[in-house]
Amino acid sequence: MIDWPEYRALKQAFFDTDVIDVELLYDNAMLAVNYQQAIKHGVKWILSGSNQATAGLSIPEAWKWIKHDQRNIRTIAKAHGNVKIRTLPTFGTLQYVWTEFVHRIKWT
Repeated sequence: MIDWPEYRALKQAFFDTDVIDVELLYDNAMLAVNYQQAIKHGVKWILSGSNQATAGLSIPEAWKWIKHDQRNIRTIAKAHGNVKIRTLPTFGTLQYVWTEFVHRIKWT
């Protein structure tokens, strides 16, 4: 379970940093949980259910950020509020490579 004061402090750190993609924090945690559950239950395919035509807006490439950038999240947490990440699941590039190429878990 994610601690609400921890998440709120992390979100505030993202706002204070003027991060354009403020959903990065939630998106990263969602990736972490999805991959953790897929590994736990032996699932090889994750169905995203996204719809590019109706979900979200088209934004410039320069505004987008890699969703599995755990280092960025930890740096912002430390620099803006010194927030300790204890309960929020995070997902980094090494975990991405591990799940994609070792566990062979794919998104569709």
